[in-house]
Amino acid sequence: MAKDRYGCATHRRKGTCANGATISRQRIEARVLGALKEKMVTPDLVEDFIRTFEEEVSKAGQERVKREQRTRDRLGEIERSIKRIIRVIEDGGYVRSMTDQLRALEAEQDAYSDEAGHAFRNEAGHRSDLKPATCASFG
Repeated sequence: MAKDRYGCATHRRKGTCANGATISRQRIEARVLGALKEKMVTPDLVEDFIRTFEEEVSKAGQERVKREQRTRDRLGEIERSIKRIIRVIEDGGYVRSMTDQLRALEAEQDAYSDEAGHAFRNEAGHRSDLKPATCASFG
């Protein structure tokens, strides 16, 4: 057989098979892809895929919004704690352990700020442009 043709190997090698028919690779691919489009990619399946995809994107967005709100809430708590410690220090109530606590809060604040900045920068990349009308092109 030629490089892009398929047929019975026994017919070709041993000659003991009477099936001498061959078919080109391009014709096999066209048949397989045509059958896949005809049998598997129907408007109903595409519509179901789009609906499911949109639901998952929506769920992920809702989870992201909740996570971002928790981050903002925690950053607010940290900021208030830092301000309380600074106020105590300014009022003369400094205790050496406050320095360690202040450093820990500032490190946590930095981590949450980095997380929030990363989430907000990536926010634009999480939306879908699939439309139900797309289904019509698979009929």
